[in-house]
Amino acid sequence: MHYQTVFSLLLASCTCLQAFSQENTYLSSNPVWRITSICNTGGYCIQNEDYNYFTDGDTLVGQVQYKMMYRKGEGSYFWMSAPPVPPGCSGTYWYINPQPSFLLRSEGKQMYIRELADTAEHLLYDFDLEAGDSLPLTYNNFSNNVYVSFVDSFPTPQGYRKKFSLSGDTWSQYLLEGIGHDMGLTEPLQIPLECGYQLTCFSLDDTACYPAIGPGCNLPVGHEEKDLDDAFSMLPNPASSVVILQSKYLLQGATLSVFNCYGQKIREIHNMAGTTCTIDCSGLSQGLYIFSLMMPDKAAHCGKMLICRQD
Repeated sequence: MHYQTVFSLLLASCTCLQAFSQENTYLSSNPVWRITSICNTGGYCIQNEDYNYFTDGDTLVGQVQYKMMYRKGEGSYFWMSAPPVPPGCSGTYWYINPQPSFLLRSEGKQMYIRELADTAEHLLYDFDLEAGDSLPLTYNNFSNNVYVSFVDSFPTPQGYRKKFSLSGDTWSQYLLEGIGHDMGLTEPLQIPLECGYQLTCFSLDDTACYPAIGPGCNLPVGHEEKDLDDAFSMLPNPASSVVILQSKYLLQGATLSVFNCYGQKIREIHNMAGTTCTIDCSGLSQGLYIFSLMMPDKAAHCGKMLICRQD
């Protein structure tokens, strides 16, 4: 009887440990985030990047199971003043980080992040929210004045998830269940100094489900074949007053959105058709902008547009 009791207790302990370290649904199905960033690296030097976060394997820290999160991307530099261009502010680059950037897990409606050098994890998101609730202070939310104004939903291969409209001290318009927010995953919910971010695509099992349904969000870098990213161009670039978007695809019902370096949407063109579109940029101030082109049957394509005037 004594041995049966001990065995039962051990079995219960093992069962609890197994349940605690199991993979959660938010991070299953090979999630991929695609994010565009623009940052001032000092003076008139602007760095812009297009990068992925993606999962690749599990690891145990103590008795807790995490997903290993990696990052890869490509970028370029723009010098926003008169020549000569100083060293370190020219050229393009690409990278695939060989080591994880951070560890991620979720439990229930919460997501937790752990930096590789940290001795403890941090709350990243709490999606157990309703209209009127305030967001808790987290790894990337530094304000007590961010609250949910409205709750909607969006479809994913794992079923519908909640889409929280945000108000208050945040530059993000939406908190997205199991994804992050519309400016990124670990990127801050408040406007960061000298940088801007935009979540342009999130996919599960090579199928994008935000902001639209389409092909996966994997970013081709290095020597990988680039097909979708070579299908669109903005000319001239830099431009002063007018930009012409040229597409190898026949656009039908496409939407073009233009964002400033703080991730704020400043212009939107709906129901685009054909293979070219003329964009009036005369009202835009000098600087670097992100454009996002969305079509009903394809993932969002993003690019950069530089407005530079002589006056």
